[in-house]
Amino acid sequence: MPAQGKVKFEGEAVSAGTIMLMPVGKGERSVSLVFEQGDFALHTEGDLGAKPGTYRVIYRTELDADKLHPTLPKEKGLPQETIVIYHSPQTPPLTIPQNGTEELVVNIDKRTGWTRTLSD
Repeated sequence: MPAQGKVKFEGEAVSAGTIMLMPVGKGERSVSLVFEQGDFALHTEGDLGAKPGTYRVIYRTELDADKLHPTLPKEKGLPQETIVIYHSPQTPPLTIPQNGTEELVVNIDKRTGWTRTLSD
């Protein structure tokens, strides 16, 4: 099923990164690069789209926010190649409907329970 949309950070579109949907329970994960204006189109095991179901979301991006995504928080003293990973809250999970969707919006916001980790 088609599954595409936008990734936002606190309401503003990001311009780079990777989004991954991990199924709640059994299923296959779906992944996409995130492009200008936060646009993404999920793929599952090489096929365009995602299977209907509920998912948790992981968003990964480089810390070098100056050029890629000015809305991400800047961290002092960390190498530019540091990866920032955002994990969606436990509830509510993201749902892909039976018909798919072209209107997914993933809004990363710490106020709604998203957590952030750093990796080098």
